[in-house]
Amino acid sequence: VLDYRCVDGALEFCVYDLGSTNGTFVNGARIIRGMPVRLEKGASVRFGKRGASWVVVDDGPAREGGERRLARGRG
Repeated sequence: VLDYRCVDGALEFCVYDLGSTNGTFVNGARIIRGMPVRLEKGASVRFGKRGASWVVVDDGPAREGGERRLARGRG
């Protein structure tokens, strides 16, 4: 799940794994189920062991409607 949350008055862009079979990976490391991982500009996100990767290209304040930008990476 990609989400953003408020921490100390600032919005953070995060990813969670809700118990997927094949895992969720940030910068090549499998994340712990249920634990939010903050995504910063340049972070690589992959859903599953062999899925396409996505790169965070914008970690600034959310745009109107909460839009964040990801770009498809390699894989």
